[in-house]
Amino acid sequence: MRLREREQRRALIASVVRLGHAFVDLWTLAALRLGTLELGAQEQGADRAAGLITDYLDLLEAQRDRPGLHAFRELSEVGQHHALLVAANFSGLERERLRDLPTYFGRALANQEPVAGMFGQVSRRLVTQFRMPGYPLVLATTDVLQEGEDLHTFCSRVVHYGISWTPSAMEQRTGRVDRIGSLGHRRLTGLGRQAHPDEKLQVQYPYLRDSVELLQAERVFERMNAFLRKLHVTT
Repeated sequence: MRLREREQRRALIASVVRLGHAFVDLWTLAALRLGTLELGAQEQGADRAAGLITDYLDLLEAQRDRPGLHAFRELSEVGQHHALLVAANFSGLERERLRDLPTYFGRALANQEPVAGMFGQVSRRLVTQFRMPGYPLVLATTDVLQEGEDLHTFCSRVVHYGISWTPSAMEQRTGRVDRIGSLGHRRLTGLGRQAHPDEKLQVQYPYLRDSVELLQAERVFERMNAFLRKLHVTT
């Protein structure tokens, strides 16, 4: 069992390197070592590329304490939260043969993009990728994801670019991210101090000031406040 789990972890990390944001750094290193991407020059530069893996490992080590999104952050999150990612995204993993793991993970992680959109129907591939620590960093969606999907694993900000008149619908949308085990929950658990406002779940309601959206936002906020007060009334 330990061997199988190790191979599952290795295959997932390898797929992230090959298909995720971590590949950007690897591709850049390869281009710098080769000097050009033309085929003839690649063949001449084969010896220069022999140390690519060593260079990549050195880069990951240098990125360890740097803030922001980079290869080390993505890969370390995958390794640290392997069980969480498997439970959220790869429920059929135990049925897959070890030799089929690259294909299994590849189907889920292919065609990543920094900003993704969804409407009409749920895209399982985009939902899976958004629950990973890399791309897409932003998922713009209609209310197709209002219910039934958890998007909380690596997201702590919800922007309601379209406001519903009912507070319960607004809470349903926010609830896709506001969950036990979410990024915000993990960040605050065991903090040992009062959380900074920026460390908490961020929920935003953008609207145009001089438009009917202002009236709609005011009415929705009044209803949401009344809704929350009723939830906390003790009998």
